[in-house]
Amino acid sequence: MKTFEAKLRFVLTILDFGVVLGAFVLAYRLRLGTFAHTVFPFMDYLQVAGVASLVWIAVLIGFRVYALGRKLLCGFTISRLILANVVGVAFFVLLFFFWKYEFYSRWLIVYIFALATLFILFTHFLAGVARGLLVRRGIGLTRILVIGTNRPAEKIITHLINSNSSYRPVAILDAYGSSKKEIAGVPVLGKLNRLEAVVVQKEIEILIQADNIEHALNLTAFCQEKGLQYFMMPNLLNASKIANNSHLEGEVLINTNERSDFEEIIFGK
Repeated sequence: MKTFEAKLRFVLTILDFGVVLGAFVLAYRLRLGTFAHTVFPFMDYLQVAGVASLVWIAVLIGFRVYALGRKLLCGFTISRLILANVVGVAFFVLLFFFWKYEFYSRWLIVYIFALATLFILFTHFLAGVARGLLVRRGIGLTRILVIGTNRPAEKIITHLINSNSSYRPVAILDAYGSSKKEIAGVPVLGKLNRLEAVVVQKEIEILIQADNIEHALNLTAFCQEKGLQYFMMPNLLNASKIANNSHLEGEVLINTNERSDFEEIIFGK
């Protein structure tokens, strides 16, 4: 996946680190009413909170909250986010106990968890709004070529367009040609003999194969040579139950050259 989506996820991790640390600070202030508490010094608390915030974000990444192709806010990300926040809070308490001394307040833990969860949900909501506004202006689109004009091809094209996704189908090819001129406004530009020309002309970054399984080896080799991301619709291998680790806006796809989320988020290519 290319730069816009990867940069968005990277910015989101930075924002989430800030809001998690902010949740620690606000929780302290709300629970103790001051930053000059003598029994429970704020600076000791802040030192541990800083380390815990870094680990917290690492846990969020490990739980695939920032997985590329996932919706910024959906049942999957919210459930993983809550679980990661439980782990983050537990790590903070253990770290504080072993690094400093016995923890001061159980209610402070509840405040930290509640505030961090609300803040992170809010940043993801804002990121989704910003992403949608940019996409409507044609900024940050990841351009997709779809192979095939069958029902699965129609499904993925319609889904990505209707969800206002930054992953945007811009061209369709069919190995044997098609009587269809377009699908959901995306033009059918001919057969696979036009593959290289279309990739160059349309500045394709992702190829999704929905039909013509006999050409899979050639298409994957072509994508590797050109540095394109290759996805296959599960219907081609009847593999929908086992290929659930790659998504585009919630749609399950098979990804033969998937990079790790961390690598994509940090390096974006």
